[in-house]
Amino acid sequence: MTDNELLMQFGYTDFDYLCNEKFYIGGLGHVKCPTLREIRNVSYFVFASFVDIISLSVGAYVERYQYDDIDPKENNMYDVLLVKSPELLIMMLDFFVEEEFEYQSNNEFSGFVFALDGDEYGYITHDNFDRFRESLRVILGVKDEEKPPKFKSKKARYIYEKIEREKKKIKTKNRDETYTMGNMIRKYCTNNHNGINIMNVWDLTYYQFIAMFEEYQYARSCDVNDAIAANSFSYEKSNDYKPLEYMKKIHT
Repeated sequence: MTDNELLMQFGYTDFDYLCNEKFYIGGLGHVKCPTLREIRNVSYFVFASFVDIISLSVGAYVERYQYDDIDPKENNMYDVLLVKSPELLIMMLDFFVEEEFEYQSNNEFSGFVFALDGDEYGYITHDNFDRFRESLRVILGVKDEEKPPKFKSKKARYIYEKIEREKKKIKTKNRDETYTMGNMIRKYCTNNHNGINIMNVWDLTYYQFIAMFEEYQYARSCDVNDAIAANSFSYEKSNDYKPLEYMKKIHT
């Protein structure tokens, strides 16, 4: 059994995704999680477009980009991109897939062909593009789009959709600019105790940075709780509490 076959059988875990090595996806090829520097090279706007392709349903994608002439029930994401923005599709494949590829179309086959080791080839077509998207979501640590529940009546659907519209309005109105990618990088690098700074953060993969930023937030909340606990002792008399008493000892 080859290494690639073993990976296909056992797959990867979050331990593997924390590494910056490429990942083999059976039948497709080797896929990478880009570094922040690589994202900067294509611009964050383009990368965000890739994330939309990866995470949104076809219906949500068609609605967001106002492709009114596309029926999401009759097309998957591959079809939409091939018709509406083939350049973006090619750019996305070139960004994430390690192997060189070319588009081929004939009576028997239509899709992108990747040259792997030896005589082996990988393919991305209408049939497996959703699996490619799913793999990228995991490799990047991107959450799936929330799917609406099933409804027993039209009234239940109406109420749910009304609530979701109001939530969307509130979220848009009170959008927290703290969690833009630029601000997250600034915050993480300014108060980091692990040697990550504004000069070397760019070599972290997207998955590594998001995972470490979440841990950073947890550590910061623990620091705040420790500070509160350290300054919350009770005294019989309030005058007995002298928080700057240690300054006298330093200067004596």
